[in-house]
Amino acid sequence: MGTFTFDPASGSDIVLSGGSPDICIDLVEGFIGFPELRSRDWIVPRLDGEQPGNVRLGALRLTAAGYIKGSGGTPTERRESFLENVQAVMTALDPSLGLGTLELAAGYLGLPTGSGAVIPGRVLNAAPGRMQDGQSFQLWTFEFKCYDPAWEISS
Repeated sequence: MGTFTFDPASGSDIVLSGGSPDICIDLVEGFIGFPELRSRDWIVPRLDGEQPGNVRLGALRLTAAGYIKGSGGTPTERRESFLENVQAVMTALDPSLGLGTLELAAGYLGLPTGSGAVIPGRVLNAAPGRMQDGQSFQLWTFEFKCYDPAWEISS
């Protein structure tokens, strides 16, 4: 996965190489949330129930959702533009690329002016919806897994 930037000042919510107003994907779940916990509870003979084990923070799961559309004056131009935009998103969010970086720009989700947030992560799933509007519009949902469970917020 490459660098995936959410930036409200860009004119679209996501910035890929060059950015495009036809790609609008927002972080919808997980920015402010709890990471998974990893632990092993023990069953001790002659004691009731389980005894708590060592608890460690695990991964943080994030969900992004939005749309990808094509633009142009004719249906053919819109379909061609749509295909280019889908390919750009799929190249940036290829699960086989391993860890990448999610970045939140200043002002996104209430971050103070002049600050941003980054977290390393990878794409777990990409779920496209049905194509609409003459095969030039599609809803998408992406699931990310971030192994460092805390955002690094800069000022």
